[in-house]
Amino acid sequence: MILQTQTTQTTQHTQQTRYERSPRLRADVALLTGRDGHLLRVGETHHHVHLARAEGDQLVEALATGATPEGAGARAALEALVDAGLVDPAPAHHTVVGEGLLAEALAAALVRMGSRVGPGGTPVVARDDDSDLPATGVACWISGDRVLLAPPAVPAVDVAARRRAATAHRDTEPLTRPVPGGRHVASSVLVPPAGLELAATTVAAELLRRDRPSHEAVTVDLHHLTVARRPVLPVPPEPR
Repeated sequence: MILQTQTTQTTQHTQQTRYERSPRLRADVALLTGRDGHLLRVGETHHHVHLARAEGDQLVEALATGATPEGAGARAALEALVDAGLVDPAPAHHTVVGEGLLAEALAAALVRMGSRVGPGGTPVVARDDDSDLPATGVACWISGDRVLLAPPAVPAVDVAARRRAATAHRDTEPLTRPVPGGRHVASSVLVPPAGLELAATTVAAELLRRDRPSHEAVTVDLHHLTVARRPVLPVPPEPR
């Protein structure tokens, strides 16, 4: 896309022009249909967009609706505007796999952050426990009083295995084991609402990061409302 700069003062007529609201154009940026083609206004500066009228119209339609233009020229122009920081990238598309509190909260958090949520997106497994985690792909889950998000380069099953190994002594210590047949009571609130909201928001933000570390697991404490990031490696294979 070739832009020819024309610095002009915005006229009263331009100020009265009605603009459709684009879900992707940055603030103080507009694409106009002029007498000699299309103009990109950035602040008070106008740039002539060298596109055929039909492809310029496709670009306007794409910015107005959030769709992808059909013409190669219009697509290239849209990509150039994204690279220039004048247009937001296309919203991410995720498919939340799972049923339960965490899956529901995560889907809502992704929508609030502008992500598309539904079939055909990048799968994200969200479980309320660690009993059915995938060997590959993105996954988060509730483990006791924490929510964990596996890093991109480490399978969720390996992260869960390392956590179980690190906390196994709590279940085997004789003084802390429940007495069989004894009476026991625990809180009826399994997942505190504030903790669940923090966990869902944190996981959603991590999924939308472009520079997410490949070996950094994210842990959200549901009760203390804290977030920790720690390096983690895959579990090595058993020796043959």
